[in-house]
Amino acid sequence: MSDAPQLLTHAEEAALLRLARRSLEAAVRRKPEPRLPVEERTQTLLDPAGCFVTLMVAGQLRGCIGCPMPDLPLHEAVVVSAGDAALHDPRFERVQPGELEAIRLSVSVLTPPNPAPVQGWREFLAFVEPLRHGVILRNGRRSALFLPEVWQHFAPSPDPKSEFLSQLSRKAGDWSGDLWRDPATSFEVFETIHLQEPD
Repeated sequence: MSDAPQLLTHAEEAALLRLARRSLEAAVRRKPEPRLPVEERTQTLLDPAGCFVTLMVAGQLRGCIGCPMPDLPLHEAVVVSAGDAALHDPRFERVQPGELEAIRLSVSVLTPPNPAPVQGWREFLAFVEPLRHGVILRNGRRSALFLPEVWQHFAPSPDPKSEFLSQLSRKAGDWSGDLWRDPATSFEVFETIHLQEPD
């Protein structure tokens, strides 16, 4: 398992949220992608990192897309993810300009995903920690990812780990929800720093 995410300063957190908001609005209004101001370009924001941008309206998901692998500088990954969450989440219609004011936006900065140090789903159940670990499930060409924040939706369940993994299996296209028990399934885990716009 990778180390915990590198901490961000308050100024860096604010810069990422501003950049995500500007990117969201630019994508929806068909304007050029914004750039991180030169004076805000710290080394942490220039280093490669994965991220996801989540859009919520009145507590309901409106879009969530990201770059799970550290292939882009963090500030660029935020720009791409915010635009894609608004326009290219296949679960939703494109965000319209009239919706922008109601959207509450969050940014999750990821550690690089690493294979879970386990053999089989039983060991993984014992290993995975709700609210700490994000999970990537892989089985052949099928894969799916849940951020650590998704755990909160399963807290009322009598068996939140099984419910989390069953829903992750369904997201990967297995409607039975049992893909996570397949011996051919592998798991990767990561952690996040979660940043959220104020109400």
